[in-house]
Amino acid sequence: MDNQIKKGSEQHSIMTAERFIYDFRKQIRLHQRVATTDGYIHNTLQFLIITGAASVPILLTINSVPKLYPTIISLAVAVATGLVNIYRYKERSLLRFEAFRDMSREMNLYDLHEGSYKELDPEKAFSLFFKQAEELQNKHFQSGFFGDKPKQNSNQVDA
Repeated sequence: MDNQIKKGSEQHSIMTAERFIYDFRKQIRLHQRVATTDGYIHNTLQFLIITGAASVPILLTINSVPKLYPTIISLAVAVATGLVNIYRYKERSLLRFEAFRDMSREMNLYDLHEGSYKELDPEKAFSLFFKQAEELQNKHFQSGFFGDKPKQNSNQVDA
């Protein structure tokens, strides 16, 4: 295989094995970073929603508090709720974390010559890794891009 692979169906796109592995590791770090960021955003917005929603009735009962404050807090709660519902930070974070976990596991199996890679020579091991990595990338691209998980088994009946 002379240490080069053809990526996809494009004949002009030739990439070395080292470059593919480097890009795959970069993608793993990206999934981890985005999962963490989305998780923080989700938790912050949820905190704002809960504390804001709980404080508005209390502020309305206090006569010395101008009515503008509860109005502003209610607006912030509404915007935060809209952001959580539109961008679904929690679901995105979980999907990214799942991608991070699956891709890290495959990378570790390849690096440590475990699992399916245990008995293979380096060239066959990389070919298998390339195939597995492409499948994981496609699976997680689809679930991350379209916002839903791919179905595991088409024979299962949804409740």
